[in-house]
Amino acid sequence: MKTYNTFYKNKEEFISTVESYDIDKTGNIFVQIFCGISETDYIKNLVKSVKAVLPSSKILGATTCGEILNGEVSEHETVVSISVFDKTTVKTALISQKKQTAHEMGVELSNAVFQKDGKVIIAFIGGKYSSGSDWQECLDGVQSVDSEIILTGGVAGNSTSFDENIQLVNADDPYYVFTENHISEGEAIAGASLSGSDLIVHNEYNLGWEKIGKKMRITKVENMGSFTRVYTIDDIPILNIYEKYFGKDKAASTAVRLLPEFSAQKNSHMISGETQSTLQAEWNQAGSLAEYRFQKPFMKN
Repeated sequence: MKTYNTFYKNKEEFISTVESYDIDKTGNIFVQIFCGISETDYIKNLVKSVKAVLPSSKILGATTCGEILNGEVSEHETVVSISVFDKTTVKTALISQKKQTAHEMGVELSNAVFQKDGKVIIAFIGGKYSSGSDWQECLDGVQSVDSEIILTGGVAGNSTSFDENIQLVNADDPYYVFTENHISEGEAIAGASLSGSDLIVHNEYNLGWEKIGKKMRITKVENMGSFTRVYTIDDIPILNIYEKYFGKDKAASTAVRLLPEFSAQKNSHMISGETQSTLQAEWNQAGSLAEYRFQKPFMKN
């Protein structure tokens, strides 16, 4: 197996890049696309171009809020990851929600991509599941068909970003997942299975966090099912923690950058004294919900 990662700018550059890699275009090729542009026409043309250059490829993709290539983070770019296998086969599918439950969608996807000697399923979840409603049920459905298979993937993001005034831009852009044959409309889960008797799969994760400062205890939480809402740490409201460690002048903007569900305009008023007590609860709730707004990876085995 060999994997090549590159930005996609246009078809001509992509052709040149693929030729420089000397890829066997008729081989077993798996292409993952991480697209920072949440536009269906762009995605359709992108997939069409990739298939024209790599006609035997299977494609799995998702829209993103920030793309990573060679350790660098970008915005509104498209990253293409090309994996070339000698023996491994790839099968893709996309399941859109109709009347079935989230769990049933997961089961349907797992059955659709089932292969003998399947070792791993890579799944991307789009639509409302990107904001955290029932994505865990989707994953449970996928793995209920084969509890031994490794499951990995992520939740789609969108083109949300911040302007120079730390105001949200493109926050309402849709979350798409797609394959070489379909692009999602509404809630959906797309996946690819990798199969082969010689294929060896390991999973690992790295959160990339480093410990700083003193240890704190979460003292008030509420289990909301698909997420946990945190109200206080060391019996101190979350807003006060931010003000203490970032300063009052930075607390609002820091919160906005980390909590994209929350309006920057409201947040700037939140520390004005007279409105702090009434808006504090809303700030806390936004914080607990916001983690699902960005692409969020998951792994299970």
